Amino acid sequence: MLALKRLLEEQNHQPGHALCSAWIIDSAPGGDSLYRSRLAFLSPIKGAAARFLAKWAFTLLYCLLHLVHGLLLRRPSPIHVMQESLARADVLPWMSRRTPRLYLYSTVDEMVPARDVEAHAAASAAGGLNVRMRRFERSAHAAHARVYPAEYWEAVQTCWAGVVRELT
Repeated sequence: MLALKRLLEEQNHQPGHALCSAWIIDSAPGGDSLYRSRLAFLSPIKGAAARFLAKWAFTLLYCLLHLVHGLLLRRPSPIHVMQESLARADVLPWMSRRTPRLYLYSTVDEMVPARDVEAHAAASAAGGLNVRMRRFERSAHAAHARVYPAEYWEAVQTCWAGVVRELT
């Protein structure tokens, strides 16, 4: 998303008319913890030996990145930069404070805890953004549409219906 924003800014892209848009945020954003980041990174690796090696390689890389960004460059971590950017009204040129942001998340997600999503949504709402939330109780990371298809798509449809209603 941030790369697209930069590309559009470099090309001086300005939408010619109001665009109908909403932002559906599924199982994100997570926090900036070693444990959760490592879980996400290791999830597709099945073999015990490969998993062990990848775990230590990832831990070393994670610590090195935080050391370089924090101490040497005196910059926030890339994940922190992403979280802050996602809470901006103008993430993309056609978005504004009125653009609905629908957070879809679960209380049992092991990669992105509900408290991280709720904290980001609360900060975004406190910043004046149009925030909507739908919490699921038993779906794993990014599995809400599969586990709760009716509730998931109803939340998305309701969000879009509000956008369309505003434009008509």
